[in-house]
Amino acid sequence: MSGRRKKKRKPPPPAVIQKGAEPIRKPRWNLKEWFFLVATIIGLPSAILFFWPRVMVSAPSTPLDPNEVLSTSFEVSNAGVTPLEHVTVVFSLGQVSGKGVRNGVRAKLDRNFIPDFNGGFAMRQYVEKTLRADERFTVILSDFMGNVESTDIALVVQYQPWLLPIDCEKKFRFISYKHWNGIHPWQSWPLDEKLPPDAE
Repeated sequence: MSGRRKKKRKPPPPAVIQKGAEPIRKPRWNLKEWFFLVATIIGLPSAILFFWPRVMVSAPSTPLDPNEVLSTSFEVSNAGVTPLEHVTVVFSLGQVSGKGVRNGVRAKLDRNFIPDFNGGFAMRQYVEKTLRADERFTVILSDFMGNVESTDIALVVQYQPWLLPIDCEKKFRFISYKHWNGIHPWQSWPLDEKLPPDAE
């Protein structure tokens, strides 16, 4: 039998190494590129903090009427640069005290009681407002209730940042009770702390 012979495959030609060829180097960042990278890392969080909504609620130190704790006004303000829309102030009652126990009003404050301030109600004059940068409006507590001596309350501010359809909420707790000098000053108080030992 006669058959065709298989052709032998030729080996590939050896690689030609050019003399004087420089090796491939990885690109290096220059000082300018490093500067822009560091500036971006630092600047982005700073920009977020700058435009982050900041709503504030402040109260005067003493009531207008010494015999009525709630005869005072609070200021709700926009301390940031981002406008706030649909601003609504909700009055949330933790506990109040008065002379005798009537209509759910205690004789003294319970110093160990920490309200959650999840409930509340709003008056129509304090709903759906718009606050631009550094704008504010006044909330009068006597519009909500009266005839109490000591109180533990919170003003809950609900709002939406401009161009962001996100419902936000911030609680501000305030307490007022009779001090040794006979006055009832208002003071801010942390949401998760018990009342002072002399509160009653």
